[in-house]
Amino acid sequence: MALSPSAGIAILQENIPQMIFLDINMPGVSGFEVLAYLRREPRLMQVPVVIVTSDDQPETARRALSQGAVTVILKPVLVDVLESVLIGNKILSHE
Repeated sequence: MALSPSAGIAILQENIPQMIFLDINMPGVSGFEVLAYLRREPRLMQVPVVIVTSDDQPETARRALSQGAVTVILKPVLVDVLESVLIGNKILSHE
């Protein structure tokens, strides 16, 4: 877990996660900028990115999906929604 974009990028220099949960509204750097970086970086471009945001505007979701996010989850995150995303991306099994 990283609490800032720069901390997240530092972690990603040494680790390739199974999935990335990314907020859109962050201080200093937007989540869209981080998403663009993730989609350009060869080591990370195949890692599923889930946008987690309180922004419920349809345009925000369309933009995130068009830029390579696998889905958008609205805050507060419900456990069943999170579980569905993890199962759908084969991070968590049905068992």
